[in-house]
This record gives sequence, structure tokens and C-alpha cells, in this order.
Amino acid sequence: MNKIHLTKKDMHTRGGILDELMNNLFDVSILIDTDCKIVHISESSYKDMPKGTNVIGQDITILDNISPFRNVMKTGRASTGLLLEIHGRKCVSNIFPIEEDGQIIGAIGTIVFRNLQRVKRMFAGSDSGGPDDLGEIYNSISRIESGYTFHDFVGEDPTVKDLIEKSKKAAGSHLPVLIIGETGTGKEIIAGAIHNRRYNEQYAPYVTINCTAIPENLLESELFGHEKGAFTGADAAKPGKFEVAAGGDILLDEIGDMSLFMQSKLLRVLESKEFERVGSSRIIPLQAGIIASTNKNLFLLSEEKKFRSDLYYRLNTIELFIPPLRRRSGDIPLLLDHFCDELETKLNLTQSALRLLTGYVWPGNVRQLRNLTQRLAIFYENKQITEEDIAQELRVGQRTYNEAFGFTKDDETTPLSVIENTERSAILIAMRNQKNNVSAAARELGLSRGTLYNKLKKYGLAPKG
Repeated sequence: MNKIHLTKKDMHTRGGILDELMNNLFDVSILIDTDCKIVHISESSYKDMPKGTNVIGQDITILDNISPFRNVMKTGRASTGLLLEIHGRKCVSNIFPIEEDGQIIGAIGTIVFRNLQRVKRMFAGSDSGGPDDLGEIYNSISRIESGYTFHDFVGEDPTVKDLIEKSKKAAGSHLPVLIIGETGTGKEIIAGAIHNRRYNEQYAPYVTINCTAIPENLLESELFGHEKGAFTGADAAKPGKFEVAAGGDILLDEIGDMSLFMQSKLLRVLESKEFERVGSSRIIPLQAGIIASTNKNLFLLSEEKKFRSDLYYRLNTIELFIPPLRRRSGDIPLLLDHFCDELETKLNLTQSALRLLTGYVWPGNVRQLRNLTQRLAIFYENKQITEEDIAQELRVGQRTYNEAFGFTKDDETTPLSVIENTERSAILIAMRNQKNNVSAAARELGLSRGTLYNKLKKYGLAPKG
């Protein structure tokens, strides 16, 4: 899908949902007609123009003489994933032709300085009314690219540099990629960046499917599609994710939660490189690259017969490990600056507050740090943020978290107790993940075996015997 279907009336009507989408979903957006004359631009597009400037009716080259608007109008094919640098900021530009009754009537150009996941989330959560065909904008964006590049994975730690280098090499091949990392480490960023690197400046669909979110009885249909009447409720034929992703990539997110039944189906597809829709005998060739991600230890699960070992070894042809934030705490100041730039704000942290942040265990990893940054930006605007303030904010949800792992002292709010409580919980998680194997748990935590033994004794968690 690389066209947006609108009528001329919708395209030339101002103040409606199209304008709302252009103003709110993109950093810059431009609407042009068949003569490449500017019909409308988003409000944010005026930010860097002299006051009173009016470009409506002018040729697009007055604003953009780089992007291939005329070629899109001529060919009727979208131009996506064009990487640009505007005012020193890296961005992704896309141009989608607009079609009415088979005729190209215009085009919309979009620029996003931050990743397109923000656009997808905003659109998906919108309950605004309007023509159903405007949904094509969201579908086109979702299927054309992931929106992430390697610039979105922030860090200078050697483990991060090694990860990025290996991921770029992975993008140069079409072998299956398995991305392993704890929740919140940024697996979706690496997956999306691999796709964008692999299909730089080319139209290529990028389809994601969460293997946890879809019930098992529907997952086969979601992956492979179905024919009309294949099962109750199948009122029409529907292509599956593998079919939609042809010529691009499919991300199988949280594949460690996939049932053994579906694992066998997936293995058969990967081995034969073909599949059938549910209720059909027509063979469809597999033409999508496979990227899988998980927060589970698939090797351990395969040893326990909870994950097919043959599928694991098929998927991990290229295996990438994303380090947890606690293993690269030196990147925390960089990440704070990055999130503040996204929010267009600044935080005034004391040195002791920053030390507390870099000493924290971060069970929620980078996602937790992002959420904390957002809270601090709201509650501590134009205020100095102390160590005690950080300790208080880190306790958001801490009581529930600690009670789940056997720690119920909810009256300790000192900065030291926050770190110790979280460290204790992280050790408990690692020991449970590794079935009380101290050496394996130490590797998971990024600690030496001796250090972990000392901490186990400190918290009264040392294995008996």
C-alpha cells in the first residue's frame, strides 16, 4: 500500500480532520496539487519562516528542492525513508501520492524528527471522526517503515557500540535475526533500525506482530491469513502478516510466548519458505525477512522443552543481545539529555540526584528512565531536583513491585533504601530466571560471582546448602 485515497473536496477543505492530522501527527507536513503547488502546510512548518510569509499557491521548490515530489506525482509511487538533515536535526521524510478514482490528484509530504512510532501511537489512539479513507495514512506509514534508525538508540557505552556495529552488519544480510533483551531495553528500536538500514530509501513494508497480545486461536490467521468461510466469523478473505510484509520485514515480537503448536507452524514456514492461508491450498512464497525479539532465555526454555530447540536455532542465525541499563549506567546522563530534548525541556538535577540515578538498578530499563524523565518534567518544572525528590519518584509503583517479590517494608523512603530494595528485587528475579544458579544469575546481572554471593548474603538470599 503506497497511496492515500482522498477526494479533491477533502484535500481542499481546510479546518477538517486532514488539517488536524497534518498539524498534530508530523513535525512538518506539506500538501500539494498536481502542478506541485502548495495547497496547505502544517502550522509547525511556519516555525522557521519569517513572520507573515505565505507560501500557499507557490511551487513546492520554494520550500523543498530536494525531495522527489515531481517524481512521486509522475509515477504515482510513494517515496519513503528519505534521510535528511534540517537545521542540524536528522529526520525522515516521506511523500505519499493522493489518489481519487484511480487518478493522482496531489501528494502529501511529511517530515518526522522523532521516530514514527509516536505518529502511529497518536493516530491509533485518536477517536476523531472523518472519512474512513484517512486511515490509509496510518496504514501506509505502518507498513512502509518502522521509523527508527540507529541514531534513536542512544549510548556511548562499549556494549552499545558493539551492539550497533553488529546490528548494522545484520542489516546487510537477509538472514533471520533474534534480538534478546529485558523489557524496556529498546528491542523495537534495534529491529526497526535494522529494517530501515536494510531498505534505505526504498519502499519496503515493515509489519510487527505481538505474539503475546493475540489469542492462540487467532494467531495462525493473523500470521498466514485466511479465506472467506475458513472459520466462524471469517466473512471475507484476509491476507496475513507474512503476506503483507512481502518485500520487507516482519517483526515477531515476544516470540518466547508463542505456543508450541504455533512454533511448529512457524518452523515449517521458515524451512519451506512458503505458507498457505487458513482454509486455502494455494501456496504463497515467503518473501519477508524475519526479525524476532524476546525478553525470555530461549536457550533455557529449549532445554526445558518449553520452546522448540530447532526453531530457536533457526531464528538465532544472527543473535543480538541488548544490555540492560544497569550494565551501562554511564549512558544515563546522555539518555536524560536525549529525553529532555524530545520534551523540549531541561531538568535541574543536583549532583547527588544524578548519582542516585546512575546507582539505581532500573528494573524497567530505558523505558522506566523515560517515564521518570516525563514525570520530573511535569512535577519539577523550573525547580531544582534533589536526591530526595528522585527517591520519592522512584518509589512510584515500588510497593506493588516489592510485594510481588516478597519485600513489604513500605515505610522506607530514603535514597539508599530505594536502591537496595530495587537491587534485592533484581537479584531475586535473576536467581529465579536462572533457577538459583549463582554463576548464571551473576552473568545476567553483569556482576562477578563473588560480588553476587556477597549481595545474596547481605539480603539474606544465599542458597541453602
